[in-house]
Amino acid sequence: MISKKSLPLVILTPIAVFCVFVFLSTFFQLRKVEAKLGMEKARFIKEKMDLEDEIASVQQSFFQKSEELSKLSVEYDKLKGEMRVKITQLEKDNSDLADKLKKSESISLVDRIREALKQETNESIKRYLENVLYNLVLVKSGESVELEPIVVKKKSGELGTGDKMTSGNEPAYSKPVTDKLITEGKIGKVVSIDRSDNLIVIDLGLKDNIEEGERCLIIQDNKEIGSGKVIGLRYGVAAIFVDELKYKETMRTVKEGDSAIFEK
Repeated sequence: MISKKSLPLVILTPIAVFCVFVFLSTFFQLRKVEAKLGMEKARFIKEKMDLEDEIASVQQSFFQKSEELSKLSVEYDKLKGEMRVKITQLEKDNSDLADKLKKSESISLVDRIREALKQETNESIKRYLENVLYNLVLVKSGESVELEPIVVKKKSGELGTGDKMTSGNEPAYSKPVTDKLITEGKIGKVVSIDRSDNLIVIDLGLKDNIEEGERCLIIQDNKEIGSGKVIGLRYGVAAIFVDELKYKETMRTVKEGDSAIFEK
């Protein structure tokens, strides 16, 4: 029989054991939760670092693209300035030629022959021109003259006056030229358009072995709409003066993204 003194001890012992068990169980559960939280924290930290690296990479790419765009813009402005200077020079040359042509048309035939005599080195031609000049002076003075006949030798195969055309003298006709889309060669894209000056800029340049004076076709939707000539170059871009457009096409037809094809 349990004494009254030992009764509390008997009752408290199981309670104490139970409390110890509960404590230990709770402690281990907390350790598991702590370990799980630690793993989650490590995963979040890793994801954060990866995200920061990705953001840094995007920023670096953005800065590089911005720098390249700035360089292209500077090159485009330089090309545009050079093209305007060249166009101004071409317009001046054209005006000078028109003035010279107008001036030459106003010169009399006698003065033209005299000028030709100064520049001619062939003696037989000089004698003929002198004879023509002498006869012209006589005509102007009202005297009757008999001009020396001009003899032109026929080349082999050519027809003379009164000759009949035979099968061996049939004229040679060139075959009709058919527009053929060039599918091989250097192909660039139109990146900028100055419609007021008939100018376009393409993304090919010195690095692509493009040369000043080369011609290219302008293609839109697999159809040729015009052609132009390279009048300015930089490392990565070229300026094209559009000097030919197909029927019913205008500079408004040309769009950014159209193809510029250089034949091989």
